[in-house]
Amino acid sequence: VFLDRIHVSKDHYCIELTRVGQVQNQAQNLSRIATSIVVIGGDGTVSDAIAGVSNGEPTTTIGIVPLGTANDLARTLNINQLFNTKPFNKALEHLLTAPNRLLDIWHINGQRIMSNYLSLGFDAAVNANFCRERQDRNISRRSLKKKKIAFCKHGIYRVSHNVRPGSYMCFWHGKKKQKIPLGSFCSVILSNIKYYASRIRPAPFADDNDGFLNITLFPTLPHYMGLFITQKLSPIHRYCNRNLIRYFSNHIDIYSSPGNYLQIDGEDRTELLQEGRLTIKKFGQV
Repeated sequence: VFLDRIHVSKDHYCIELTRVGQVQNQAQNLSRIATSIVVIGGDGTVSDAIAGVSNGEPTTTIGIVPLGTANDLARTLNINQLFNTKPFNKALEHLLTAPNRLLDIWHINGQRIMSNYLSLGFDAAVNANFCRERQDRNISRRSLKKKKIAFCKHGIYRVSHNVRPGSYMCFWHGKKKQKIPLGSFCSVILSNIKYYASRIRPAPFADDNDGFLNITLFPTLPHYMGLFITQKLSPIHRYCNRNLIRYFSNHIDIYSSPGNYLQIDGEDRTELLQEGRLTIKKFGQV
């Protein structure tokens, strides 16, 4: 209906419903026959579509209609604001005619694609339990407000979870290598984009197409919660940001001790830690 309203002919598009666990394959196949793919969903669905396109035809353009809990990539690209401030058909028309931009994508252990962020520690533990509840109780059908309440509930349950002792990170900037123990930190976030968990900005100066990931270390839970609580209070949010530890790199190795949790682009990927090591390198762009 909305495409009819903006005068897009029916022979110029097709609509395909996403299937659980099949989004990446769907996007990969569609990228070989389409010039553009518009993904309607949240960060997890969009990330899977980006991975599919990168393994199919990377020159296919990707658009986002944000319908997730956080919509961090859409927020970074100003698409979330577009759909929040304009009628849907006007926002969709603007999206379809907007100029393109490149987005860096990253390989994890030479297998999985990351486009937004990766983290270990408190927030990854909260996300892991939220994802399990979402699968077990079909939380995806709840309102956005109820989803955020469920997320906060798991935050209370996991309040004492930090990165496990013995974990450490090595990263390169040019030819210089640094090694940092991670066991004392509340959370470690590797960001390709500015936003995280809706409005948090752990890497406010992140550039999503500069070939580098921003590394943000949260020493304690108050550092993390300070950033979370002050999301809408820009001056205080900037002040809390100054107390965080930051680096940036295009090649990062994380060595994980047992008991850690891992999230990638908003989805629980703890199973990848069974190998004991994560290697993150730039894969390309879409």
